[in-house]
Amino acid sequence: MNLTSLYFALIFVGLDGRKADIWSLGMMVLEMALGKPPYSSPGVAIYKVCLTDELPPFPDSLSEQGKDFVRHCLQRDPARRPDASELR
Repeated sequence: MNLTSLYFALIFVGLDGRKADIWSLGMMVLEMALGKPPYSSPGVAIYKVCLTDELPPFPDSLSEQGKDFVRHCLQRDPARRPDASELR
């Protein structure tokens, strides 16, 4: 399975690529914390990202600081999503 689409900021196609990269970073951090992809398949990822306001599940083991970092990365509005220099 090609996992690239699990991280791709599908709703931001055509927008600033750097902001889409921040989205992808948040998804990769979640996978590292979960030990598996945050969504079970690309189809589920497309549905959740494009048709709901839900964030992927955060593992209990992820610190509050980690959860906050991921929430910032997965901000739906690209104008409100931080750029790389704003992430800590």
